[in-house]
Amino acid sequence: MKTLATILFGAVLFLPLTALATEIPGGPVYGHWYSSGNPYNINGNINVPVDSTLYIHEGVEVIFQGNYMLTVDGYLEALGTETDSIHFTASTDWNGIIFSNAPDSSHLEYCTLGAMTAFLGFIYCYYSNPVISHCSISNNTGGIAGGGITLESSSPDISYCTVSGNSGITGGGIYCGNGCAPLISHCNIIGNNAAGEGGGIGVSAGSNPVISNCTISDNWSNWGGGIVVRDGGSCTLTRCMLNHNNVYTEGGKGGGIYFTSPGGSLTVTNSTISNCFSNGDGGGIHIQSADSVSITRSTINGNYANGVEAVAGAISSIDCHNLVIDHCDVVNNGSLTGGGILLDGNTNLTLTNCIFRSQEPRDIQFSNYTSASVLYNDFYGCDSGLPFGPNPPEGLGELVQVNANGDSCDVYYNIFLDPVFVGLYNHDYNLRWRSPSIDAGDPDSPLDPDNTVCDMGRFYFNQDVMGVVELYPHVTVIPPEGGQLVYDGWVYNFTGHPGRADIWTYAFVPGVGRYGPLDLYRNFRIPPDSIGMNDIRQNVPGLAPGGDYVFASYVGVYPNTIIDSSYFYFRKSGSVGGGITGWFEGDEWLKVGDLAESNLPGAYALSQNYPNPFNAETVISYQLPADSHVKLEVYNLLGQKVATLADERQQAGYRSVTWDASEISSGLYFYKLTAGDFAETRRMMLVK
Repeated sequence: MKTLATILFGAVLFLPLTALATEIPGGPVYGHWYSSGNPYNINGNINVPVDSTLYIHEGVEVIFQGNYMLTVDGYLEALGTETDSIHFTASTDWNGIIFSNAPDSSHLEYCTLGAMTAFLGFIYCYYSNPVISHCSISNNTGGIAGGGITLESSSPDISYCTVSGNSGITGGGIYCGNGCAPLISHCNIIGNNAAGEGGGIGVSAGSNPVISNCTISDNWSNWGGGIVVRDGGSCTLTRCMLNHNNVYTEGGKGGGIYFTSPGGSLTVTNSTISNCFSNGDGGGIHIQSADSVSITRSTINGNYANGVEAVAGAISSIDCHNLVIDHCDVVNNGSLTGGGILLDGNTNLTLTNCIFRSQEPRDIQFSNYTSASVLYNDFYGCDSGLPFGPNPPEGLGELVQVNANGDSCDVYYNIFLDPVFVGLYNHDYNLRWRSPSIDAGDPDSPLDPDNTVCDMGRFYFNQDVMGVVELYPHVTVIPPEGGQLVYDGWVYNFTGHPGRADIWTYAFVPGVGRYGPLDLYRNFRIPPDSIGMNDIRQNVPGLAPGGDYVFASYVGVYPNTIIDSSYFYFRKSGSVGGGITGWFEGDEWLKVGDLAESNLPGAYALSQNYPNPFNAETVISYQLPADSHVKLEVYNLLGQKVATLADERQQAGYRSVTWDASEISSGLYFYKLTAGDFAETRRMMLVK
């Protein structure tokens, strides 16, 4: 009888014969759990003993009936499938999964893990290296560290996971401490928060996570909205997207990343840090007391440092002994002083091959720095008209010579010309063929892949391409009753031999979004020099809404492969249609059937509201590639919801909604779209 009891209470359960719940008391668990035994009600603390294995099969539902935990001293093989996950949840709260000195090669795959409040975080690894993949870890609360995953002296492989809506003290989503070196790849770390630091990820105590191909967005904390690295920790980011991470606390720093780690290093490569916000220094990145920071081939755009004394919308650096920034695009960042970069304290900067555009109010604020080598960069379009603050290196910004391209430059070969990006309207910072930044980088840097002198900025222009499009507008104001948009359109071929490509056009319509294609020429022959037409006429109907438009042309393979694009703005001064609904029902706007299913949006997207800033109405546009349940909400700076603009199932297509904020006070607000697996947040400014 004792042996039988051990088998039953140890939950070595093989194919239960009934659909009744399987009751698991506290104690050891091992063997197999199948979905035919669902649900597995856990009524005490359970553990997988040393040298034992618990196999949890697809479709199993594990429900903790109280504040209990699963401790893994042996092996856990929880292997769900893409279509049949394993679900860990609780009737109230539970204490998560703990790997403690467990051997390598445990697996959590296609599991959902949620609704947990635990002292150590939902998944806690101590000297253990499980493989965690394709899991959803959401809405959990950690007591001392990460709400989703807490790692100490562990180096697991975490991939293709979604870590969302978790909260903790440090590292709302993931915390790495005590010498961890996890590999984190292809994960979405979204909407987490930390009461202390590192809303998305917290790193400390000699840890060194390698993070690649991840999206880290909409996280917030008091310091380091997206990531915090401190106390000897290091971090490597490759091909990552950090966007809409926020620090709301007055004086809090590093909306995207806060790095303060003597002896550690921060490496950011081929990544984007955009639309992050702080109430102190460093809207994008704040660096303080650091030995080595390297930021290369990355985009830092649309970040903002708020507050009376806040500086550096993009990067603020205080006491960084070796700050290297190379081949980066720093665009449209803002703060009260030093919209781009702040240099302060014992900072040594090497800045090469970068493009700065449209900072507010300036590109670099030279404060109390040690040294600055600023070579082969393009500075253009500061809000103040002055790219640098006081005390720059001698001769910086003084046009005294020309570079190899024949453009005026300073003694350090910096130029001050429009870099001519492909599309500022959609944040496409690829260079156009006529950009002065092409072949203007440091000739001692490695050549570009086309074997030419390196270009400035993150993306090089491929001089071996066929099909570069250019638009030259003539008539750009359309009356309310409609009229003719007139422009010249040319396609250039630099390859020296003829080729073929598709050519098509879109209009970006206020309140609607992308519309078209308006023209579509498939497999068009392009001669070895150029082909084009002057005075091309595009009819704009009276039903089209009034407002500011973008007209764009593309060359490539329709619809997804784009070799090049060009655009210009035009305005319709009013509408005879009385609004945006129904204006496209006729065919006078169209040259091809743009309402066909093949022309539905290819991906979810949330557009910037228009106008912005606004008083007191604004239009928010978004696109749905498939029928989806849509939730569109507005939040204030405290994270409080102030409006729900949509909460319903909607058909695929281009959508828009108008927010009437006439009874809302002035200030900065955030609007969040959730549809399907997509979630994105943008900010807007209400000014009365």
